Amino acid sequence: MQTMWKTVGHDKAIRTLNRSITAERLAHSYLITGPSKIGKTTLALDIARAANCTSDNRPCGTCRQCQRITPGLHPDVRTIGLEAARSGRLRTQISIEQVREIQRDASLLPYEGRSRVFIFENGEKLSGEAANSLLKTLEEPPDRVIIIIVASDANAVLPTILSRCRRIDLRTAPPGIIADYLVEEKSLSRERAEEISGLSGGRIGWAIEAADDPAIITRIAEALDLIEATVKGPLAERFDYSESLARRFSADRQGVFTELDLWQSWWRDVLLIGQRKHELVVNSSRKETLTSVADQNSIEEVSASLRAIRRTVFLLERNVSPRLALESMMMKLPVVS
Repeated sequence: MQTMWKTVGHDKAIRTLNRSITAERLAHSYLITGPSKIGKTTLALDIARAANCTSDNRPCGTCRQCQRITPGLHPDVRTIGLEAARSGRLRTQISIEQVREIQRDASLLPYEGRSRVFIFENGEKLSGEAANSLLKTLEEPPDRVIIIIVASDANAVLPTILSRCRRIDLRTAPPGIIADYLVEEKSLSRERAEEISGLSGGRIGWAIEAADDPAIITRIAEALDLIEATVKGPLAERFDYSESLARRFSADRQGVFTELDLWQSWWRDVLLIGQRKHELVVNSSRKETLTSVADQNSIEEVSASLRAIRRTVFLLERNVSPRLALESMMMKLPVVS
């Protein structure tokens, strides 16, 4: 019987964990890092399944333990994230009260599995008090307890926590692996799977969401339509667009950063076409427009556009005036007909 890891595209991490499982040497604590929607929480749940699986080949995915963990029904496996405040909005940090509750639970024996597993999502959002309190548990871990911290940025995690966790860094997955998965598991056509795989940037979680929700690709197409219209428009229209984006920024920072990611993706495709690397283009359905822009601009001009967009992201992350940063970007982009 084969193991049934749900994690896709991270074979190195799985091989390392398989060796630990075979030797019965799963760690008491893990830190899983990597970009958003790359599969960090899926891997954390795979570790939870492996720790509690009753099969000889763990995780099997079919035993009672595995089947109860997958939908979140297992009493010994808990996921801890940002809680809602009274206002209904998510809090910005994981609180010390949440950690203390986990510490109380960790002192108890498992109800029905081999191990209690606590998965901290957004590990970089642990408050200072919460992180220091959790550190005490990591220094003296209870028997039959595994703590998994999931974080996008390891540098934002307390260094003393880093030093007490076995670290697993996830990288983006090859496009071919993601496309194959979407064809085999999501029954997508090869063309559609390759389009989503290219747009995913190697993030398998994002690709799966996009395969399940066609509206995601529709929204991207609409955003790219607006980007192309802005690139081709006069400076006044560019400023109207930048002003609209600046107004959105305070309420939807992540949405604006996502849109700027699309700007980078679009101009990167222009650069690739200019370099005759058509096979690497992500937005393949827009090759006609991309080729037209590449023909009108030199490699240096396109590279300067990419630098201007990256500079804008850098400035926005450091709370420079969104309007000034975005207007400056628009003025640095070349005129396109």
